[in-house]
Amino acid sequence: MGKNYELKWVDDDVWEQTPLDIQEKKSRFGILQHYIKVRKKRIERLKKKIKDLQNERIDWEKERTILYTDLSEFQNNYIPSVNPTTQSGNNFQWSINLKIGNLKRKVYLGTNINVRTKLDEIKDTDLFVFKMGTRDDLTEECREEIRKIIQKNLVKEMEKDYQDVYKRWGKNKLKMWDYFY
Repeated sequence: MGKNYELKWVDDDVWEQTPLDIQEKKSRFGILQHYIKVRKKRIERLKKKIKDLQNERIDWEKERTILYTDLSEFQNNYIPSVNPTTQSGNNFQWSINLKIGNLKRKVYLGTNINVRTKLDEIKDTDLFVFKMGTRDDLTEECREEIRKIIQKNLVKEMEKDYQDVYKRWGKNKLKMWDYFY
């Protein structure tokens, strides 16, 4: 036997004269040689396919990284981050944590009753004022609705004139109530 697992050539008539268990081993050896050869070829094809898929994935990752950078920069600079907050106490009130570009600050929105009344007016319901002061006072729902409304209206105005909005924000001249409609 050599390294390539090739047997010396022996005539078929000679093999037929060998014991039956040797003939079975020779037959099984031939079958295994064939399967191994076929499997090696398949593995090589699959390795090439895997390499192609890996290269395609690498290209996609590079493109994704570029797109992420561009979109992240756009999102940070041009889409305002609006986060309504409440301050409890005797004068329960709403404020907005607003970030436009690299400027971030907290801006007063209004008292709880005024904000909820305006929210009911916008949504055409009596729900938010009605639930005020109850166990389930819908504060989280109010927060989400306020965020959606102010962010939507602020983005609309920024589409028209981003520089003007950004300048007014820089001078702390944006009034959140103006975007709560």
